[in-house]
Amino acid sequence: MTAKELLKKLDIDGAELTTDGENIKVISQKGVITKDTLQKIKDHKHEIISYLQEKKIEVTNEDILKTEKKEYYPLSSTQRRLYYLYNLNPESTTYNMPQFFDLIEDISVSKIEEVLNKIVRRHESLSTYYRLLDKEPVQVIDSKFILKVEEKNIKAVDLEKTKNDLIRPFNLTQAPPVRAGVLLTNNGKRVVWIDIHHIACDGVSQSILFEEFTRLVSNPDLNPVKLQYKDYSNWQNSENYQSFIAKQRKYWSGRLKGELPVTELPADFVRNNDSYSVGASATFALPVDPLVRCCEDSKATLHMKCIAIFNILIWKLTGNDTLITGTPIDARPHTLLNKVIGMFVNMLPYRVSIDKDMEFNKFLISIRNNFINDLKNCEFPFEEIVKGLNINREVGRNPLFDIVISTYNRSDYSLETENIEIGDINFKENVPVKFDIVFKVVDQQDKLIFSLDY
Repeated sequence: MTAKELLKKLDIDGAELTTDGENIKVISQKGVITKDTLQKIKDHKHEIISYLQEKKIEVTNEDILKTEKKEYYPLSSTQRRLYYLYNLNPESTTYNMPQFFDLIEDISVSKIEEVLNKIVRRHESLSTYYRLLDKEPVQVIDSKFILKVEEKNIKAVDLEKTKNDLIRPFNLTQAPPVRAGVLLTNNGKRVVWIDIHHIACDGVSQSILFEEFTRLVSNPDLNPVKLQYKDYSNWQNSENYQSFIAKQRKYWSGRLKGELPVTELPADFVRNNDSYSVGASATFALPVDPLVRCCEDSKATLHMKCIAIFNILIWKLTGNDTLITGTPIDARPHTLLNKVIGMFVNMLPYRVSIDKDMEFNKFLISIRNNFINDLKNCEFPFEEIVKGLNINREVGRNPLFDIVISTYNRSDYSLETENIEIGDINFKENVPVKFDIVFKVVDQQDKLIFSLDY
C-alpha cells in the first residue's frame, strides 16, 4: 500500500491526519487505527509529512458559522472573478466542468435522477443562480430546483461527438449551473454525464460528487453536510475573515515586491488583444519511477519536482531567470468544508529565480521551502493579490502569469487518456484554454500522464 492509498483509506474511515514539523497527529474514532495501520503510518512517515505539508493551509481558529436563511447571499472572491469572466462572454463554455463515467451496474434512469437530486439537495451550490443587486452580484438559492436527467439514445460511433455537443453555455442568471443526463449507445454502453459551471464546482468537488453518487446508488444515507458554500462566502465577507488573512496580505506584499517579470514564450504569431478561449493539447505518458527517485533526499513532492522541471524548461525557452507561474490550490480553510461542493480553488502565484550555476538538488530544495511557505498563506485571494500590486491589466493577458502548473492524483482527476502508452503522443484540437500554457500532470501510480494545453 502506497502512502496515498493509505491516506485515502484513512480519509474514508474518518481519520484525520495533521503535521507539525516532523510529527504526525492522528484523530480518529476508537478502533480505526489498528497496530497494523499505525505501523504503516510509521513506514510512510516522511512521504505523509511531505504530502500533508503540500496540502496544508492555515485553518481559522474562528468557526465558520452557519448563516441565517436570507433571500440572497454575497459571492466569494473566486465567484466574483468567475461571474465577471462569465459576463465578458456569456456564450463561452471555457468554464464548463463536464464529467463522464460509464455505468457498470444496471441502474435505471429514474434511479440516477433520484440519486443526483439527493446530491443537489445536500449541496446548495448546485441549486444556486446569480443576479445583480444594486450593481453588486449576489447568489440566490432555489430550494425548489429539481435536476432533470436527459436520456438520449445514440450510435456508439457518435459517442465522442455527442459528448462535445452536450457542453453548452449556462445562463447563470436564470437557472442553477448544473445539467445531467444518460447516453445509451446501440452496443449497450451507458454513460452518465454531469456538467457544472466552474462558479459552483472545482476539481475536488467533482471527486466529492462522484464519490457520493457511487455511495448513494447502494446506500440511501450519507453523513449530513454541516456547512454549505453560502456559509463560506458569508464568512469570507466578514470582519473575522479580514483578521484571518491580515498576516497573509503582508506575506504576499513581500513575496512579490519589486519588478514583476513578463514571460514571452516563443510563438508562431504576434500576440493580439483578443482573449483566447480555444487552443489545443498534447498528451503523453512517462514512467513514474525516475521522477520519484530523483533527489529523494530533498523531501520534495511530485508537484514540487514538476514546478522545478517546468520552470527550467520555461527558462531555457525564454531566457528569463525570474519567472512567475500559477498553481491552482484547493484552499478550503476549515475541515468542515472538505466534503462541500463549491468553488474553493485559489490561484497561487509562484515566483522563482534561476541561477544557471546552482546544482539541481539545491534548486529543488529552494523550490520546496518557498512552496511550503506559499501554501501557509494560500487562503489570501488571488484577486486581492492583484489588486494590492496595482497591476496594469493588459487585454489578452492574465494578471501576473500566463503559465499554470498543476498536478493531480488519479482519484482527484481523470483524463480521457488513461490507456495512453509510454512513448505515445496524442494531439487534440479545439480545446478550451485560459492561459498560454497549462501543464497538467496526473499520477496514475504506474505512470505519469502529462497534458499540455496551449
